[in-house]
Amino acid sequence: MIQHKPEVLITGKFPHAVIKSLGEVAEVHQWDGHPHDLMPRAEVMKLVGRMSAIINQAELKVDEELLSAGAALKIVANVSIGVDNLDLDQMTRRGVWASNTPGHFDYPVAEYAIGGIIIIIRRLLEADRFVRSGEWNSFQPGRWDGDGLRNKTLGLIGMGNIGKSLARLGSCLGMNVIYYNQSKSTPEYEWTPLSELLSRADVVSVHVPHSTETHEMIGAAEFAAMKPGAIFVNTSRGKVVSEPDLVRFLTTGHLGGAVLDVFFNEPQVPEPLISMPNVLLSPHVAGGTRAGRIACYQMAVANVMAVLAGNKPVNALNQI
Repeated sequence: MIQHKPEVLITGKFPHAVIKSLGEVAEVHQWDGHPHDLMPRAEVMKLVGRMSAIINQAELKVDEELLSAGAALKIVANVSIGVDNLDLDQMTRRGVWASNTPGHFDYPVAEYAIGGIIIIIRRLLEADRFVRSGEWNSFQPGRWDGDGLRNKTLGLIGMGNIGKSLARLGSCLGMNVIYYNQSKSTPEYEWTPLSELLSRADVVSVHVPHSTETHEMIGAAEFAAMKPGAIFVNTSRGKVVSEPDLVRFLTTGHLGGAVLDVFFNEPQVPEPLISMPNVLLSPHVAGGTRAGRIACYQMAVANVMAVLAGNKPVNALNQI
């Protein structure tokens, strides 16, 4: 009797070396479109009924519709620390494992945040545009002077692994670090109530997952409470911020600038942000280093292979 291999769907492009071992135990299907794009949901839905596993980049909404169509699914593995695309209750009820890839994006996100803060506080976007415009014709000391990080206060909303990595980097650069978190479990830094953090911080950086509790947790009241000229950083999820309020407080000049890697309705970016010279915009790339991404690919494959072998995934998010 012929034993058919289980089928695994990867919604993006993985290097061959990463999936070689997976190919020995499963029939692997990869998105064959543009290498930087991901498989559209409609295409996933055509194939999901045959799949034992799906590896995605946290872009695929794993909801009742997909789970109902994927009767053979054993695991959906995210190549991401994020989990807000996964309906964990539904997955658990249907006996489908969920996994993510924690650890490898922490330092890159913190590094990105520090780089972005420096770019904004030193007015480097404005200076870059000035040079590119051809207007620079003489040395003009003072014209593009920004500020520095030393002795500035960095306020972190959320103190998970990314927040801790950013706290260490900020401290190394001479910043005073304060944080707000549900727990006060990081004694090396100063915990403050959120209202106090907003009023004291020169830079406010958000590091919380998106959930019902954190949906638009930063809005008009929070922006109004920030110091005039403060810089706002969001590398977590776009939906934790009220985007219209952010635009308004940047437009009025109450906020001195922003570093934004995520948006409320990605890939849509509010038009006013695009022309602002004091706002750094990037397409959800904060965690994206080559080495980190390869390590996450490998972790996702390991999670899938564990389940196909009848074991629990290494990074299980639920219990079956």
